[in-house]
Amino acid sequence: MAASLDRTFVSAAVSNVLTLRGQGLIGGAGASLSLDAQGVISPPGFVAKASLSIVGATFASDGRSVQFVVPEMVTSGMLTVTASDGTSATLSLRIESQYLQAEEYEGEGADLSLLQPGELDVILRRASSLADAFMHDSLRIEQRVEQHRYRASSDSPPRIRPYRRRMRRIPLVSVDQLIFISSRDQVTAFNPVDTYIDNSLGYIEVLAYAVGNYALLGALQSIGYSANVFEIVYTSGYTSNAYPAEVRNATAIIASSLLDRRRIRSLGLAGLTSLEDLKVDTSATIGVPMAAKQLLLPYVSKS
Repeated sequence: MAASLDRTFVSAAVSNVLTLRGQGLIGGAGASLSLDAQGVISPPGFVAKASLSIVGATFASDGRSVQFVVPEMVTSGMLTVTASDGTSATLSLRIESQYLQAEEYEGEGADLSLLQPGELDVILRRASSLADAFMHDSLRIEQRVEQHRYRASSDSPPRIRPYRRRMRRIPLVSVDQLIFISSRDQVTAFNPVDTYIDNSLGYIEVLAYAVGNYALLGALQSIGYSANVFEIVYTSGYTSNAYPAEVRNATAIIASSLLDRRRIRSLGLAGLTSLEDLKVDTSATIGVPMAAKQLLLPYVSKS
């Protein structure tokens, strides 16, 4: 039987344990999972996407499901499940933020007895999405591509201040590619080791000796007379096991608010604005509670 999946689209977050159901999903030699459009390959001036093999997948013996952990740093793409007989099936995988896993939320005091399997993860992703909206950006570890105008300074080597890092708490992890664009036809590739990341002040410095060497070798020309743009590919953000406590706690507060609204509406009390001394928000507009906002403030993007 050819491999097939019951769904054509699924949402998930990194570190989620995802179970895909279908037919003909036979494990063994040749069976694999891959996610397209991942990572950066760097011919100078281009950002190309590569396919990522997902390791550690478990195929059910009856061929009706495959289970795997969504790995760090992945982005949305087309997931291909290949069975041992060479047949394959695909679905679209959307990656979303989830700053709190379901097992971490249990014990917060909310009644979870009526939730279906996997439903709490959906609510936590929704809460995380609201947190992202308030912060104007996610905190997930991921690669970004940015262009920054070169501005000469007699006091220091070139410094790049990534937009994602400005005025907020988020770590810069690595420089993955750096090129200097003088014109459409003149591109100079720097070695990423010729850079220095200052996480305390939030900038990436192109080391002075590297700029000087490239200029002396004739690889870097016409600084000050052309486009003069640094194009940088860098990795920043938190891995799923290192999300800040403030963000995890804010997500729990938002999730509790979503569950409270859901419970109140299910009881037919949506028309009430207060219940004894407890104010009840039953409007259609979902907001971020003030307590969560206070926790998230240090992580709000100012770019």
